[in-house]
Amino acid sequence: PCMVNLTVAQRAYFMLGPERSSSYEDLKKEILGRVGLSPISAAQLFHDWSYNPRRPARAQVTDLSRLDQHWLLAGGPTAHQVAERVVVDRLLRALPRPLRQAAGMRNPSNVDELVEAIELAEATQHREAGERAPPFPRRV
Repeated sequence: PCMVNLTVAQRAYFMLGPERSSSYEDLKKEILGRVGLSPISAAQLFHDWSYNPRRPARAQVTDLSRLDQHWLLAGGPTAHQVAERVVVDRLLRALPRPLRQAAGMRNPSNVDELVEAIELAEATQHREAGERAPPFPRRV
């Protein structure tokens, strides 16, 4: 297992490029995303959580609180950033599966990144279907 994690970390390091791989925060985010420990992964685990009557309630609350903190409080966010993470999560969950998968792979951390990921995924779907994709709206 340690060798797999080392390989994942090495791949993440080399895939980021020289500028971003020297940033601890960028590298950490990339590695955690690759092993399924991104805030989006924590959100998925949080929403999939269910009570287990065979485990002590206190232990389960601790596990659920850790997931919640990893999802919502990663990086010491402001109240606005926490609210935005909830919106990103809700929007991702409402998307049709192909769009959800494509947008989720870009690991969006805010609403703007998610909208861009959705637009890119939609344009790709239109192109694959041989349709003319509507033009992207200009950023204001």
